[in-house]
Amino acid sequence: MTLRTDKQLTSAGTRSCSVSGKEFIRPLQMLDSSASRAAGERTGMSTKGCQAGAGSVRQAPAALHGHRQDSRKLRVRRGRQSDVARLVCLENECFGGWYAEHRFSESDFCAYLRNRRSILLVAIGQSCLVGYVAGAVRTSRSESSARIESIAALPAYRQQGVGGRLVRRFVHEATGQGCRAVTLEVAVVNGDAIRFFSRRGFRRTRRLPSYYGHGMDGVRMKLDLRPSGGGA
Repeated sequence: MTLRTDKQLTSAGTRSCSVSGKEFIRPLQMLDSSASRAAGERTGMSTKGCQAGAGSVRQAPAALHGHRQDSRKLRVRRGRQSDVARLVCLENECFGGWYAEHRFSESDFCAYLRNRRSILLVAIGQSCLVGYVAGAVRTSRSESSARIESIAALPAYRQQGVGGRLVRRFVHEATGQGCRAVTLEVAVVNGDAIRFFSRRGFRRTRRLPSYYGHGMDGVRMKLDLRPSGGGA
């Protein structure tokens, strides 16, 4: 599973990373083959090289190919400075094609680690880093909320609960920081991602017309963490 949200809207209408301040558009990258083709036609995005959904053509490292990993051996912990080099490698493996120019860099990951209001979690399997989720906590007058900005896992660990465990731990961390909700945005054509988050209690709260440009709408999703919300 490889997902990528686009960043916070700026006054200029572009999206910017809430931690590093980098401006780019980086939508969630879980597309099935038909949705992937539609996205390519409507936005000029290439799915070649993307490790997401049925449209993926990028190959996993040979050492991992052909092995079904035991998700029970996975553990999720907070990211560390010593993880940065491997995170950059995983980023390069998971985000190709149109997404290549929007990959997180070493400095981006370091920014998440430095910022006390950010959340960077990694999944460890067989002593190797196999996935991560990154986001940030935002505080307004009404409430604090956390935003999932990127989530990725190596191909050998797809469909084995890595993404679900990362999201659950992200929600736990967000709750511990006093957040009342977790939010994200996803393209309307990205049915796999919408279903993935819906199964985990997220609900659609708003359609965002032409959010990704070129007429492609987005959907904002939210998980309510209030005790009475029933979303957690």
